[in-house]
Amino acid sequence: YLGGTGAANKLDDYEEGTATISYTPASGSITMFYNTARYVKIGQLVFMEFSLSCNGSSSPSGLVKLTGLPFTANSTGGSVGVAGTGGAFGGYQFPTDQTNVYVHNGSTNAYVYDDGGNYLQASEIGYGYNAGQAGFSFTYRTNS
Repeated sequence: YLGGTGAANKLDDYEEGTATISYTPASGSITMFYNTARYVKIGQLVFMEFSLSCNGSSSPSGLVKLTGLPFTANSTGGSVGVAGTGGAFGGYQFPTDQTNVYVHNGSTNAYVYDDGGNYLQASEIGYGYNAGQAGFSFTYRTNS
C-alpha cells in the first residue's frame, strides 16, 4: 500500500523485466549487436530504457521502427496515434538530430523522428560492427 491502506492505495500491478528491441526497416534487415532493454511497469505505465547498436545489414531501406516493446500500447491514445513519448540519444553512426520517440497505439512499435517531423530512415544509420548506436528512454501506456 502507498500512502494508506485503502483499496485506492494498493499497488497490485508492478513488474520489472527485459525485452529484446530491434531496428526494423521497411525492407531488408538489420543485424543487431546489442539490443537488450529494461522496463518497469506500474499499473498501465511502462517505463523503458535501452541502448541499441548494429552489426551488419542486408539491403535495409525506408522507415526504421523500433520493434519488440514488451506490452502493446494503449489503443485509445487519441487521434494522433500516440500512446507514449520520450527521447533518443544518438551515438556512433546514428543521426544526432533524431531525438524524439513516439509509441504508436495498438502496437509494440516505436518511431524515432527529428524536430521537423522527419522519421528515421535506414540510410541514416551505420551498420558496421557496433555501429548505429543510440540510447532510448520513454514512457508509454498499455491496457495490459
